[in-house]
Amino acid sequence: MVLTGDDACCKMAALAKTFPSLGPRFCNGAEYGLDPWDAAKRASCVATWTSQEQQIVDFLLSVWNPGAERGGVFNFVDAAAALDVGDRAALVAWALEPFTCSGGSDE
Repeated sequence: MVLTGDDACCKMAALAKTFPSLGPRFCNGAEYGLDPWDAAKRASCVATWTSQEQQIVDFLLSVWNPGAERGGVFNFVDAAAALDVGDRAALVAWALEPFTCSGGSDE
């Protein structure tokens, strides 16, 4: 399924919330661009985040705009092996009902 507009932003914020490692980031959700979803804000603020959080953000940005070139490259197999159980479960849940967004920008 390919989402656009407000539906895409709502779905992305909901997807981000399924990753337990991002939980503390939702205390300042708007600041980090998690809720409401703001890909440009998220891409620019993750330099100080943990490697696990950065890997999740690479995944989220690849869902948001699959064709975009970016510094971080998401590898599903590497993530499945490296993420903790809660974050891996969120990744697998998305894989069972995948969606992407069209026309998003993460620049």
